[in-house]
This record gives sequence, structure tokens and C-alpha cells, in this order.
Amino acid sequence: MRLTPVFALVLQLTAPASVEPPPDDEDVLGDIVVEPTETGRVGPRLMKISVPEMSGSGPSAALAERVLHRDLELSGQFAFVEPDHTGLEAVVRTSVTTSGTDVRLTAAVYFDAAAQAPAYETSVSGSRYEARMLTHRLVDAVIAVLTGYRGPFVSALTFIARRGDTRSVYTIAPDGHDLRRVTGPTQLASATGFGPDDALYYAASVDNGRYRLYRDGQAEPFVLDPPGSIYAIAFSQDRTEVAMTIAVGQNVLLYRGASDFSDLHNVGTQSLALQPTFAPGGQLAAAGTNDERLRIRVDGRAVSPRAANAASPTFCDHPDGVKLVYSIGARNRSSIVSTDPRGRVTRRISGGSRRDSHPACSPDGRLVAFFSTRTTDEGPGLYIMRTDGHHARKIADVLGNSLQWSRRQTIDTVPLDGASGQTGDRIGPQR
Repeated sequence: MRLTPVFALVLQLTAPASVEPPPDDEDVLGDIVVEPTETGRVGPRLMKISVPEMSGSGPSAALAERVLHRDLELSGQFAFVEPDHTGLEAVVRTSVTTSGTDVRLTAAVYFDAAAQAPAYETSVSGSRYEARMLTHRLVDAVIAVLTGYRGPFVSALTFIARRGDTRSVYTIAPDGHDLRRVTGPTQLASATGFGPDDALYYAASVDNGRYRLYRDGQAEPFVLDPPGSIYAIAFSQDRTEVAMTIAVGQNVLLYRGASDFSDLHNVGTQSLALQPTFAPGGQLAAAGTNDERLRIRVDGRAVSPRAANAASPTFCDHPDGVKLVYSIGARNRSSIVSTDPRGRVTRRISGGSRRDSHPACSPDGRLVAFFSTRTTDEGPGLYIMRTDGHHARKIADVLGNSLQWSRRQTIDTVPLDGASGQTGDRIGPQR
């Protein structure tokens, strides 16, 4: 399928390898403070927990135990030790009971290994065919008890990847399972994102037409004003607002409006605006340019260095404060950097001789997903790591772009310690 001229330009400007080499005496990373996180360096302090073998038997128990340990390990928050280990901080005991096609998963958290009763206990139940998602729900609740913030695993990632002669939209779970192709072979995708009610929206071209907006499962595209080709889409954290970049004439402009796509109005002054994303407080960031290097702007203010192309901004609502994360290119490589929303004290958290790009923050703000072309470690693919750059783990053998990570809003959260009505990620101190 043939690319339109504007789309080809978008791909060229967002590719990490497209950065123009600077003069030999120019530091392309500018004022970035480089903080290597390579193997062998002292890492962050992790909570020491013991997770004995899950009580129960059968396929559901075996699956739940694998998912439980995988999620807790991917979270990057814990060090696993034996129950008698000096410095042990918590014991998590879990069990599975089945009745016909129903399954019940229970987790009990002990802050004193010798205690007769748990400090907290919670459970989830449902069909055994939903054992993987039920375990994700249980893990998110356990992480909330241990850290004070709900875990990120009741969620999904979406991205665009090349398949044959086209570019398709995919979704995948944060543990690397349930990879699903959304778009068909006749659609060339340019944008994707989760909207209200967890519905997946995407922009795609059919028969070399303009890139129009679709909803997963809906055959006909939306009719929007303005009617130009759509190259990016993002929804606010509460899914009440949407931001889109739309080709109008020779420009690709940034628009903002309600999540039902009404009242879309132009914001910003960039003639080429790409990859919008919302901050938790409602600020809007995007990569943009006026015939110069791409820079990250937050509500119109440039926050990335001048020396290199910057792309794919994402906000992490981290317990220590909101972080702005994006990729930055230099020669034939790209790195992922982290800063505050105003662009101060920028630190490289991933990168080197490889291309690490298209970051997306987890719903709890403590992890970053990204694509990497690295040939060391676990090889190229989709990775997640802590926002400080430690604990990078590959979850899938896929490469792509336009990565987004969103919590599933239509799945009930698990009450903690008998309480109900918990909302959001911040649960508060649990000890």
C-alpha cells in the first residue's frame, strides 16, 4: 500500500535513526545528565518478600501461580527471599479453589512471618477461563497492600507494527500474553489508543484514502471536523478528552476536544505536531516542529533540548511525582530520557549503541514500556522497566511504534481489607 506524502514525512521525522548528525564538537545530548543503569551498578532498594507455593491444584492453580510470580517480578518492586531470610518484610500466601468452571483466588499478606492471622486478605472469583485476568486483578491488589499504590497489570498495551505490506494495530497484555491483531489486511494504520469504556480507536487508510478514525468492531469510520488524515490519537487519563493530530493542507496540526470527538479545536503553533499525550493534571504534550528538529512541548512550551530530535512523550504518574518520559535521537541510536514536566534535570534511563524508542508509561506510573533493537540481553523486542531505568525485562518478540499503555476501566477493582469504593491508583499507606 502506498504511503501518502505527509505520512511518509511523519515516519521519517519520528524514526530514531533519522536524526541529522551534529558537528563533531557538538554534544547532541545537550544538557542531559547521563545516568547509566548497566549490569553491575547498584540498583534501587527492593522490598524483600516471600511468596510460598500457591495452595491448590489443577490447571487453574498452575496458571495462576505462573502469572502471580511473573507479575510480581515484572513490577520491579520486590526481591524474592525465603521465609526465614533476615530482613524479610512481608509474606504473601495464595490459594486457589475450584468448583466446576468457577475459580476463586485468595491472597493473604503477613507483615510478621510468625503471625497467626494475615494483616490483609483479599480474593477474586470468576470463570476458570478468566484465570489469567483474575490473577492480574489479585496481583494489583497485593501490590497496593505492599506499596500503597495499585499495581499496573489490569491493563493493556496497543501499538502499530508492520505486517507484510501494511501497518497493523495490535493489543497485548503487560505480561506479554494475548497478542491480538486488530486491523485487517486492507487497512494501513497510523494511530491507536484506548478511549471511553476501554474501546480501542485507531486511524487507518483504505485504498490509499485519507487516514480516518475507526472504533474496534465498527466497520464505518467516524465523520470528523476537520476532515483531514489522522496521524495520532490520545485520550486523557479519565477518558473525557481526546487529542489528535490531523493533516490540514500542508500541515499536521494538534487538536483537542471532548472524547466523543465534538468541539475539536486547534491548539499549539507547530506546523508539524505528532504524538500527543495528556498529563495527569490535564496538560497536553506533543512532539512538534516548525521546519527544525522535533522538540517536546508541554502546553506549547518547549521542554526538550535543542540538540537532537525528541519524540514519543508520555507522562508517568509516579508516587514520587509526575515524570515526563520521551525518546531522543542521536546519530544511529536513540535513548529514553526522563525529566519533570517542565524539562528540568533530564536523565537518560535507557539507551546506548541501540535504539530504544516509543516509551509508554504504566497506569501506576512506576514502569515504562518501550521497543528496543538491542542485540545483547534478551535481544530485540518489547520491554518494560522501572522509570529509574533499572530492571528492564523483555515481554514479547515484537517491534513497532505508537505504543500506549492504559488501565482497563471496565473491570471492577478488588476491595482492600474489606473496604469498597477504592478508585484510582493511589491507595495510601498500607502499613
